[in-house]
Amino acid sequence: MKDKRKVNLTEANLWGSKDSIDEAYEYANSILATEVQDGKMWSSNFVTALMIVWNTLATKYDIYPKDVDSE
Repeated sequence: MKDKRKVNLTEANLWGSKDSIDEAYEYANSILATEVQDGKMWSSNFVTALMIVWNTLATKYDIYPKDVDSE
């Protein structure tokens, strides 16, 4: 059996978070959809989308490595 130590995700203080991973995903998706619709590709918006999801995971969830060898 593999070690089940919690994965440590450090919150990035420059970005916020959402109340759930679903809400964070929808928010990130809306940012990226607007980028495509407007024909603009700003790397800062891609980073914002990623970091909102990251911070939501870091502050609202306990994450443990998945044991893929046992499947």
